[in-house]
Amino acid sequence: MTILFLIMALTLDTINNNGIAELPKWQTVFNSLLASNFDIFFLQETHLAHIAQGKMWERQDGSLLVVSRYKSVSRCGHSN
Repeated sequence: MTILFLIMALTLDTINNNGIAELPKWQTVFNSLLASNFDIFFLQETHLAHIAQGKMWERQDGSLLVVSRYKSVSRCGHSN
């Protein structure tokens, strides 16, 4: 029995976007991601209105895009 192990190094990057729902900001972020040498990106605080918006961007590039949407219930200056 032969067991083959493949070891592959992946490079990761995480970016806090503080909102990329508007097209000009998304294009700037998208172009910088394409120019970088990272394999996987984690985009935080994208402020997408709908998951379909993220899926539209996925079709533009042909990359796999996994989108999750979370609506925070916290409010600045208020405690729960």
